[in-house]
Amino acid sequence: QSQRLAKSIQRGASTMSNRIDRLLDVARGELGMLVFKDEEVDVLKLLKQVAEDMSPVAVTRDISMVLELPSSLPLVWADKGRLEQVITNLLANALKFTPKAGKVTLRAREDNTALIVEIQDTGIGIAKENLPRVFETYYRVEDGKHHTTGLGLGLALCKVIVEAHGGKIWAESEEGKGTTFSFSLPVRATVEKK
Repeated sequence: QSQRLAKSIQRGASTMSNRIDRLLDVARGELGMLVFKDEEVDVLKLLKQVAEDMSPVAVTRDISMVLELPSSLPLVWADKGRLEQVITNLLANALKFTPKAGKVTLRAREDNTALIVEIQDTGIGIAKENLPRVFETYYRVEDGKHHTTGLGLGLALCKVIVEAHGGKIWAESEEGKGTTFSFSLPVRATVEKK
């Protein structure tokens, strides 16, 4: 009994700590104070790694996760940890709002001077009037049928991170049919190693 209580308290404290960290990151991002450690990032490898890390969640929820990735993608100059945060958050949201036996598809492609990543789900979708607000700090979609947890910071933080890298983030959705979150990152000429 006491061991279960201790684990519950530890879980609660960890969740609260993560939420506070996110809140601070959003605040720092809005003030232009978020610190980035840029390096050459193999986005293809990172997408596969995050998908593999998230696959147990998909399995337990009976959701098929499909990877539609090319054989190669250009390297980007980015903060790998922050980029991983964006991909993980978008995939976690897709899995969270997709019902049992649904599908989440992870795609990536190069488009001129940009690398585009898309995460499409067959979930509940977002009403047209709510779509422009999904990246606002503290905004959470409430539709009366689905209880939403969290503080509404994840997508706001994704926006801060992507835009700090010179990219864009957007969402397209149809209620009852699913949502696609996409982000782009500029592909820059990599510095030749000596």
